[in-house]
Amino acid sequence: MSSHTSSSFTASSELDSTPIRPDERLIGSMPHPTGVASTSGIPLHRRRRDALERQLHQAREALAQSREALDQAERASNDREQAAEAATAEAEQLREALAQAERAAGERKQAATAEAEQLRKELNNTRSRMVESQRESSDRLRAAAALADTRVQRASIQQQNTERHQAAVAESRATVAQLQRACALHKQDAEEREGRLRQELAEAQEAVRVAQAEAAQLRAEVDNLRREGSFRSSNSTL
Repeated sequence: MSSHTSSSFTASSELDSTPIRPDERLIGSMPHPTGVASTSGIPLHRRRRDALERQLHQAREALAQSREALDQAERASNDREQAAEAATAEAEQLREALAQAERAAGERKQAATAEAEQLRKELNNTRSRMVESQRESSDRLRAAAALADTRVQRASIQQQNTERHQAAVAESRATVAQLQRACALHKQDAEEREGRLRQELAEAQEAVRVAQAEAAQLRAEVDNLRREGSFRSSNSTL
């Protein structure tokens, strides 16, 4: 795109900087060699030259508009690529956070399961001791049973917390999946827009090429008219 813009700018600069020789400036003020002038008093070759110069000016304006459209298309494409890269990086961070959360949840679940099993064993042992130690104080046995039940309840609560955490992890996984789908859709949309922009760029390049060809043809016609005017001026002088 940059090389094409540079070539278009060079072509336009060449058109803008084409010098007009002093003898060519005098062509329009010299009398018509045949003595025939238009109804407005302006020679025909001068009116044709003015029309060609207007067409050259219009061609330069079209080239400038084409360059601006190409620059805008390139900036829009860069913005979409940056947005797609940012979305991909965010999804990668979320996947890493999810993996860490899953590992932490697994460790907590294992710890809670081991503690619950240990508490169950302790409760069974306590109950066995209660059966075997009926002669001991009933208050002490009830206190021990109450303590064991409390620890079991705490273990149950911890297990419930672990299950809630697993549910939160599942919800996070669903969120990551939604983000991945959104990223895929965004990427597809960016690719479609990039395709349209490439097509518009190709059309703009073709328009610039046509404008350059027309400008070259117009410049050649102007040169022919200048040579024709110089030749007629020489004949009229003779």
